[in-house]
Amino acid sequence: MPRHRRSSYRVPTGLATLLIVVSFLCESTSAAQSLSPGAQAALDAGAAAYAEGRYQTALDHFQHADALQHTPRITYNLAVVHEGLGRVHEADRLFRRYLQEAGEDAEWSHQANQALDRIRESSARIAVVGAQGFERITIDEVRHALAAPASYLVRPGNHTLVAEGAGGRVTVELSLAAGEMRRVDLRERVPLGGAPRGGCASCRATGSAGRGTGEYFALAVLAVLLGFLVRARE
Repeated sequence: MPRHRRSSYRVPTGLATLLIVVSFLCESTSAAQSLSPGAQAALDAGAAAYAEGRYQTALDHFQHADALQHTPRITYNLAVVHEGLGRVHEADRLFRRYLQEAGEDAEWSHQANQALDRIRESSARIAVVGAQGFERITIDEVRHALAAPASYLVRPGNHTLVAEGAGGRVTVELSLAAGEMRRVDLRERVPLGGAPRGGCASCRATGSAGRGTGEYFALAVLAVLLGFLVRARE
């Protein structure tokens, strides 16, 4: 007979929420027996921390359990905790991983698919291109895997994207609404020489770092006009 543990998981209200709360850490006797003692102890410690609202501690325990013995059940728990922490990109990846590992007909596949729909509907997206030459990309101090192109889900609100590499460091401040997608082209921020354009290492919510091509063109035209005026007075 399955054993259920309820938690204080804070997600949008409704039937989907109820299902995810009830099914979180739902363990059958056979499933529990498949874990090693160390992995089971770490899983239990994570469940206790999660029930108390200590999500980061729960994540640490679940990651320890996963390192000791990987199972789809632990992957599911990791996904739930990441969503609770607001790390929707990682939650999305782990819910998908759970479905790949356990199959679409698995015990919690319905809840995993509901979570994926919920994340996609309530999140914003940052699309990063031109990341070649950078070694690290972090969003709100959380490191993300580099890809070409890269697309990251985030909660609506203000975010700080940092790209770092041998060529330097670029920081972009972004503000996004639910359902919004913002494109960040790092090629517009770092010239061929590798240093941030114009010495700008940090640029705010415009989605660009430094002056854009159009702005430089306007300044050049203004300089030419001023030159003509000076000559006319002479």
